[in-house]
Amino acid sequence: MIDKINNLKMFFKTVFGNINYITIAVITALLFVVSSIWLANYNFLYHTFVSDLLSLDYKIKIVFNFVELIKTSVVISTLITISIISILFGINIAALIFYIKKQISISKGIKASVWASLVSLLGVGCFSCGSVIISSIFGFSATAAFLGFLPFHGYEFGVIGIISLLISIYLLAKKINNNFACKV
Repeated sequence: MIDKINNLKMFFKTVFGNINYITIAVITALLFVVSSIWLANYNFLYHTFVSDLLSLDYKIKIVFNFVELIKTSVVISTLITISIISILFGINIAALIFYIKKQISISKGIKASVWASLVSLLGVGCFSCGSVIISSIFGFSATAAFLGFLPFHGYEFGVIGIISLLISIYLLAKKINNNFACKV
């Protein structure tokens, strides 16, 4: 266990010792939060923009008023999940970019990072309407029926996303700390 903690410490010093990767992680996390809030408010934002009753200036103010958008559509548990996934997503993307820059050939570590990032996106949504991404793909009715059968009504995707991102970050940390050496 101590080795794993030391491995993660060395990983964070290696990757995030460079301000560029901190910047990548922060920007990626912020973009994920913004996208999640906008996706959770998709119907509201759509109707706001197609409405003839509001001025363009007011429509833009509504879109960028994140505090009100969060209040109207996101419960605290979803906000916590989005925050955790955003931070992990930012770390994962920054580490992946670091790894790709250092490693020319594509490996299993990159595939795991991409997989973890995609799974974490499935968890974006709320308890009342479910996953926004799944709803977009399969339609609201099919998604509602599917999520109704799940024990936590779709919240599982957020948890699976968090676990997948943690595993991905750990595997990338191992690869980065092993000086990109091939074990063959």
